[in-house]
Amino acid sequence: MIFDTIDPLAKALGEWSYETAGIYSIILRILLATILGGLIGLERSFRRHPAGFRTYTLVSLGSAMCMMINGILSESSDGVRLAAGIITGVGFLGAGVIYVTTRSQVRGITTAASLWVTCATGIAIGSSCYSIALISFVVVILTLTIMPYVEVLVDNKTKEVDIHVELQSRPDLKTLITFLRDNGFMIRNVNYDSAYAGTGLSVYSLSINCGKTGYRMKELVELMKKEPYVSYVEAI
Repeated sequence: MIFDTIDPLAKALGEWSYETAGIYSIILRILLATILGGLIGLERSFRRHPAGFRTYTLVSLGSAMCMMINGILSESSDGVRLAAGIITGVGFLGAGVIYVTTRSQVRGITTAASLWVTCATGIAIGSSCYSIALISFVVVILTLTIMPYVEVLVDNKTKEVDIHVELQSRPDLKTLITFLRDNGFMIRNVNYDSAYAGTGLSVYSLSINCGKTGYRMKELVELMKKEPYVSYVEAI
């Protein structure tokens, strides 16, 4: 083991589980890193995110391998610097999955963060810190599977709403803004989406505050859909 402190779970399993170069310890850590990283990746794959099963498996396994190799080559505190380097490297990998859509939505941040935490899980496993790895894995899975539903509930309750709206013509924007203000909504910001130029549609992103209207996200979208000059509208 790289560090002096022995993980409680490793201690319960026995000395073989945290031997620096023990073959059974190496097999355990490689398998555990592969399984935990793969399971996180499966959740991302089911949701059709850019980085999936193979990417997460390799990130977790690679991080664990680096820590194991470092432990074999040097029984010192160099593992701290190596761990920092691994996390920084995976940070660049995560930045590659973040992108901005044509509707000015930032996508991939959760994927990048989950790649980063999968890397940390691999580092923990490679350092024989099994308790940290397993507890963190459970929290990560719960965060990725349950929190989206919590976010939907919060979004439905919030007064600040970002709307993507496609109008039949540019003059209809003035009509829409007048309609919203007459109904008590406050327009925070309006951005024209040039990506739709030449399509025959006038497309905008609006930041709207529902104020004291009593409307929430779903009701606002349904209200705007009823207007004849609105071709398409959705919350973003």
